[in-house]
Amino acid sequence: MSKASATAKQLLPDHATANLFENNVENIVRFVSSAVDSVDRLVEDSNSVATSSRTGTDVYGAASDSFDINQSFIPPQLFLEPFPPPSFTDSFKAIQKWEGYVIEVYEETFLARLIPILGEGADQEAEIYIEEVEPVDQVLIEPGAVFYWSIGYLDKPSGRHRDSYIRFRRLPAWTRRELKAAREKAKMLQELLNVK
Repeated sequence: MSKASATAKQLLPDHATANLFENNVENIVRFVSSAVDSVDRLVEDSNSVATSSRTGTDVYGAASDSFDINQSFIPPQLFLEPFPPPSFTDSFKAIQKWEGYVIEVYEETFLARLIPILGEGADQEAEIYIEEVEPVDQVLIEPGAVFYWSIGYLDKPSGRHRDSYIRFRRLPAWTRRELKAAREKAKMLQELLNVK
């Protein structure tokens, strides 16, 4: 009885389970031994080819007329190298782009006005699911917020996929001083143009 079998019988009180475990362990040991023997044979074969190349004989031990002592021997590779990584990264090709601004926000959606930037079409209104927006941008969804919506193809190493991407514009908040200056400038222009 092997050491693994004895350990299995100690750990597993049920003899049927222990016998099943013992058979599996013995099968695994046989498989590993067979694999080691195969690798040993490959190494021996490559060594005999290397030795015969240096002595001027072929693999079967016969003298070789075409032997060149200056010719270097390159042993065969036992393992293949993995495929190189793809030469391109993910890329997105937009077929339609809009600039939009939020009109109203509902529980699961928001209403937006869309102005085409790329592609054909007139200005339009659309109701968009909030979950279509990246979680980090969802906090920016409020009336008046500006966003960009692109629809196109995402090319990946695994193939081409249709994709949609909504990105909200991030601008720093206006300071009170900037707002006051803008109001004063607007008032001055209103007086110059004589507009009430």
